[in-house]
Amino acid sequence: MMVPARSSFAGEPSNSAWPAAARRPRARLRSRGLQSWYWRRELIVNLTRTREHGAEQDTRRRLRMVAKATALAGGLGFLVGVLLHPARDGAGIAAVGQTYGITHGLEAIGLLLVAVSLVSVYALDAERFGRSGVPAFLTAVVGTLLWFGLIAVDGTRNPVTARYAPDIVHTPADLDAGSTIISLPALLVFPVGYVLLALLLTRHGIKWPGLLVGVGAVVYWSGAIPLFFLGPKSPLSQILEVAGAVPFALGFVLLGRLWGQAEPQLDHPASSTHQPAGR
Repeated sequence: MMVPARSSFAGEPSNSAWPAAARRPRARLRSRGLQSWYWRRELIVNLTRTREHGAEQDTRRRLRMVAKATALAGGLGFLVGVLLHPARDGAGIAAVGQTYGITHGLEAIGLLLVAVSLVSVYALDAERFGRSGVPAFLTAVVGTLLWFGLIAVDGTRNPVTARYAPDIVHTPADLDAGSTIISLPALLVFPVGYVLLALLLTRHGIKWPGLLVGVGAVVYWSGAIPLFFLGPKSPLSQILEVAGAVPFALGFVLLGRLWGQAEPQLDHPASSTHQPAGR
């Protein structure tokens, strides 16, 4: 027996229309949920980038402060120690007492601060200096630390030697294996490192500070040569060391002022994010 089909009232959707009508609100809810998740994700990404950007900028700011302070203090401290350097012969060292050790202490601390400044600057601008920055900065830092060791040995050993054997101070007779291990590498690496550094800085537009540091280091280093040929009583060593220490210190003062300058403001990471459309 045939059952007549149930007639629909006016305005009532048919059986086939019910599933599509029920899916439309769910699709709209799902779309809104995806948009809300996307906005939350973008907000978290923006906050993370902002926090990382702020931490990076804070680290760079502190490194610039360290580079500036150590370059200024190191260069000037080294210069003061060289200017106050007493006589180099045994009798002269014995006569001044602790002054010889104090002046060498100033030079040693100045060199140590200079090394910290160089390391800080390379950590800041390694990408800028490129591959050529590695040998230049590395050789300059190693040479500075070796010269630091040479100065420390000189300031502690020679006052004692001057008291018991003044005639051999700053002469070839005073050389031994212990002091040569430090002195010989320092004499070789120190000038090479600063020549490489001067060339690197000049290529990157830091011409005059680079030349002052490079030329000053070589002239200062040359003051050690007369000790072997003219003896410790010759004034030529002091003249060359002062003539080199002045531009060396001035170069680091200029570099400290340059390295301490704030970097140009960059676009904040949060400003480049995309705002979702169709809100």
